[in-house]
Amino acid sequence: MSDESSGDLRGASNVLVLAPSVADAGIDACTNLLVDATDRVDRLLVVTVGTHPSVWHDRLTERSAGPLAPVSYVDVKTLVRSTSTAASDGTDVPSPVATVSSPADLLTLGKSVNSLLGDAAADGDRVALCIHSISEMLQFVDREFLFKFLHAVSARVRSVDGVAFYHLDNDAPDEELQIMFAHLCDTVATFEGEQMDVSAGYYAPAGEQSES
Repeated sequence: MSDESSGDLRGASNVLVLAPSVADAGIDACTNLLVDATDRVDRLLVVTVGTHPSVWHDRLTERSAGPLAPVSYVDVKTLVRSTSTAASDGTDVPSPVATVSSPADLLTLGKSVNSLLGDAAADGDRVALCIHSISEMLQFVDREFLFKFLHAVSARVRSVDGVAFYHLDNDAPDEELQIMFAHLCDTVATFEGEQMDVSAGYYAPAGEQSES
């Protein structure tokens, strides 16, 4: 990722990440963004849906040029893990891991995320959060319910001066879905391979007019 591209995200608070899920391209895109954010945050928080945290820990460690910031994981279980993660299910992860039994359990997931963000804020730490992936969660949760959940998460992230990345698979484009979740975000990062294009999201603070 170029310095120019990463600079475009330096003032972002909530970022919709549009990248294909095939060949773990979405994981790679989010990993790059998390590693790039480590010079301005103190902790990382990764919500993994259907992908074992050890896969993320390996990617983050490989891509980090220096010591990796402390990472916490929320492991959201699904019935079937991807074949790329199956071999990693028994791997120890040298970081705290909270477990949520299903993507449909938004109450428990929200409590876990809120608790970890609150702990960091109490210590005066800034956090970079990644939720991977909206697309996976939509297989278990109605889009309106998920939007309300992520609306609360995005507001919490802004309140603690953090940054969050929300992945949505754009391999099979759904413009209505992309616009819907872009209303939660001030920035949209679209990936084609390693190339990133940054544009404005539709979120506007109270009293400001959203773009459409």
